Amino acid sequence: MNTYKLSSPNILFKMSEMVKLPFGSDVLERIKKLEGVESIAVHGSYVYGELDEYSDIDLVATCSEVPLVESREEVLREVVDKINEDFDVPERYLEDTDYIEVDDDHMGVDYVEMEYLESLVSKLNEKGELPKDEIEDVIKFLYYSRVIYDPKDKLSELKERVPESDPSLVKYFLYGLEKINLDKEWPRWSLEAALSRDNYFQASKIFNRALESYLLALYTVNGEYYGGPKNAAFTIERLERKPEDCWEKLQQIARMGNSEEEVREKVKIFQGLREELLEIIEEENILRGMENE
Repeated sequence: MNTYKLSSPNILFKMSEMVKLPFGSDVLERIKKLEGVESIAVHGSYVYGELDEYSDIDLVATCSEVPLVESREEVLREVVDKINEDFDVPERYLEDTDYIEVDDDHMGVDYVEMEYLESLVSKLNEKGELPKDEIEDVIKFLYYSRVIYDPKDKLSELKERVPESDPSLVKYFLYGLEKINLDKEWPRWSLEAALSRDNYFQASKIFNRALESYLLALYTVNGEYYGGPKNAAFTIERLERKPEDCWEKLQQIARMGNSEEEVREKVKIFQGLREELLEIIEEENILRGMENE
């Protein structure tokens, strides 16, 4: 796969510059002409500027209405080597996503209605509650995307409306960090209970949820949105507020198993990370006024 690093999140690329990306502009020109498509943006590894042999090209096409899969395949098949069912992709996945191969490079195209994205941004600005999957859509398709086609500036303007991450919102993620302990007292006994039942699947789930809560909290404290574990691998080093050797310790926890010795060591490492994060929150006075809420 070719490598092309993008710059700042809000930059608008001219269509002519897209020839630097794999596929040139053939596929993009076809997507532009699909009925209902209003804007196109790139997201994923190309945005983060960190590519490897497993990286593909992730595009999002915002639409007034998502084009039918049959019409998309008819328009795109002439300029691609493989598309959708050529990969034995389950039909239910194809309603709003195309899977494409050209010259051994792979592309995923998500088709998303602009009205849906606008509703999510409005909820964020109104401090409304959003399910995790909807927050992920805002982060993936808007906050961490780069606009490459937007003739009416609809997508660019919507990106500008996405509010910055507020560090004080970390309070919503802290409870999840309390579950990593071997306390036998209710309601803090979930991990101890899982181990006592020899239910290592449950124990793994508790750890995984806590690790994600930790990363959500860590990025929020730094005034950023957490873009997922792949994004964290590329971006956590740039965070100013974080415990020493934070990523290395998180990776260490993820690699370890669930023997009694390993669990105790994982708990010890995680509690150290939690305490350091709480110290940062206290030193920066991030939760000021929380006690009055």
